[in-house]
Amino acid sequence: MDIIKRLVIWFLSGAALVAGGYAAAMALGLGEDKRGFVEFPTDLEIDQLKASPVSEHLTVVGRITSTSARHYRSVFVDLDVRDKDTLLVRCQQVHSGSVLPKGSRSFQVTCPDVLTSKVPAGVTFAATVSSASYD
Repeated sequence: MDIIKRLVIWFLSGAALVAGGYAAAMALGLGEDKRGFVEFPTDLEIDQLKASPVSEHLTVVGRITSTSARHYRSVFVDLDVRDKDTLLVRCQQVHSGSVLPKGSRSFQVTCPDVLTSKVPAGVTFAATVSSASYD
């Protein structure tokens, strides 16, 4: 009987310790993050891509538009520079800020390894949203 009492006390002490730890974590804001994450979201569209002529390094500006009710906090964009069907360079994972629900915002991508003077005339730009986190 004495062993059963000790086991019950041990179990209750452990449960109280776990509950206290959980309460402390929630009070300190260390709980689980309710934000979502998505790769290649279909509700973010990129358009109006054009090269900025005033930069020494290749800089492309454009617009991201959200068609959903999500507030995207962090949006990452990949930029491809193509000459006809040939991929010349890819600038990857550039953070472009946040996008409000059903809103749009301008962004820019700078490729630090590409000089504007070395980019051939007639290249095309294609940008994709590679990942985004939302509330």
